[in-house]
Amino acid sequence: MGAYTTAKSSGSRSPKRSSSAGDIGLGKILRPSNTTTTGGATSTTSLGENDWDHETSAPQTLQNTPTPTPRLSLDRSSVMTKVAEGTFTEAAPCRTDGPPEQPYHVSSYRRKSLIAQGLAPSFWGPLADAFGRRQILIYTMLLYVAACVGIALSESFPTLMVFRFFQAAGSSSTISIGRQPILQPFMSRAPAITDGVPQNTGAGVIADIALPNERGGYIGTFSGVRQSAMAIGPVLGGVISRVLGFRAIFWFLVIVGSIVTMAILFFLPETLHSIAGNGSIPLTDVRHQALSERVWHKKDNQSDLDDGHSAHDITADTGSRAKVTWHVFFDPFLFLLEKDVACTLYFGAVVYTVWSMVTSSTSFLFKQYFGLDTLQIGLCFIPNGVGCILGSVMAGRQLDTDFKSAEDSYRYRWDLPHCHTLPRQELPRDFPLEWARLAQLPSMIYIFVFGILVYGFSLSPGAQLALPLVAQFVIGYSSTAVLNVNNTLTIDLYPGKSATATAVNNLARCLMGAVGVSLTNVALAKMKPHLLFLTLASITLLSVPTVMAEWKFGMRWRSQRMDRMQRQKDEKGKQRSNV
Repeated sequence: MGAYTTAKSSGSRSPKRSSSAGDIGLGKILRPSNTTTTGGATSTTSLGENDWDHETSAPQTLQNTPTPTPRLSLDRSSVMTKVAEGTFTEAAPCRTDGPPEQPYHVSSYRRKSLIAQGLAPSFWGPLADAFGRRQILIYTMLLYVAACVGIALSESFPTLMVFRFFQAAGSSSTISIGRQPILQPFMSRAPAITDGVPQNTGAGVIADIALPNERGGYIGTFSGVRQSAMAIGPVLGGVISRVLGFRAIFWFLVIVGSIVTMAILFFLPETLHSIAGNGSIPLTDVRHQALSERVWHKKDNQSDLDDGHSAHDITADTGSRAKVTWHVFFDPFLFLLEKDVACTLYFGAVVYTVWSMVTSSTSFLFKQYFGLDTLQIGLCFIPNGVGCILGSVMAGRQLDTDFKSAEDSYRYRWDLPHCHTLPRQELPRDFPLEWARLAQLPSMIYIFVFGILVYGFSLSPGAQLALPLVAQFVIGYSSTAVLNVNNTLTIDLYPGKSATATAVNNLARCLMGAVGVSLTNVALAKMKPHLLFLTLASITLLSVPTVMAEWKFGMRWRSQRMDRMQRQKDEKGKQRSNV
């Protein structure tokens, strides 16, 4: 029977294989072997190179993904989230705990990874809202780089899993701090969970710098850059793994992660309003000021002092430090009790889960129905990735257009001058925010459900490969558009706590996605693909009433929450004055 072994057997030693670049990595951690017993003595023989791809062999080697390096440091850090997820999945080994048609796709690892990506932003988000975006991004990227080093040096699978957990926890901060979903690029032998993602600190930065009428475009562009890892990651990861081996992927990520960290240190200043205001407060503390500003503009800072700015103004960012108590980390979970937030998060989580199940089953289904090899399966993820990129960018632009139309109608309704702009943080309670953000959602839902149905019924013996690839493009486009609407509305509903709100969004998606992905293999073992995806399309349609409730009652719920929060603020002010 097939077995994994890392130790010498009590009998004869296993014969050595000729080493090659492709052998470096998981083969040394968990090498597949054949074990036989003769006369009470056990002998272990390593499987040959061809045995890895044999139809009935238990273990299979997967390749994974590096990432492109976009220009902006924030975009670079967000891409690392998606690449980290894909790299391990492509390189992780698979085994079979049953018939060959029911492979074990490292789903235990996938669940744990999603849980880490879901819970970690709930920790980083409140810290980013209290201490600033820049610090948390730097610390978490250092954690990510250190975890990549640990994975590259791991000599056992449990050790590798521990470091992968910390890698996911570190990279996930870029979602809520930078913006949002995690990308899970793909695997060739095992299903991949696709997230964000993605996305903790990124959302906070965008909420800090973007007006509501341009926030959708920023989020769309941010997501599009992140989704680019989905299009090219599987191919690059497969090539690196084949040429240099499993460990080379993570050394590559160490290098890219270090470059991203340095880019954040040198070019990303603090944007949190309680520290930097609207950008008018000069930052002098090294924790908040970009090093490029510190090195190149010392004279400008001195001239500010000479021009009459007080030392208190210049150093306002260092004078007070936010107090973080234990309840800060539980506050995000209270967001789930808000009716409008719950409706928004639930539908987004459903769409994300369905998309994750489509992507996680791609490798297995395409191998089963089309007989594709590792590299060909990696190429099949490109349509989905391209659809995600276009969906992010186009949905972002449409969000800005819809918001500006609602803004014009609001000014006309109240006879406001055309030059009047809405506040950056807290929108008026009678502004139709929900209508402005959800305007494009009905069409995207119909397209998404149609794509799911076409995809499911296109997977059959003798079918053409082109149809499921087109369906995956449609699914990627529409799902990402829905998720961008969901992300933007969530940020708008909680002004001033955008990183925390996005962390809750991420938590809901990842936890539901983990459940969905863990059920994918079970469902495919019991039903045909068209029945599974018909069921998923039906579940999506049954979730639409939550969107309808948000459209109809969202403004009322938001107004009630604003009244309640104002009363709580007034009560706290009275208590402080009495003390």
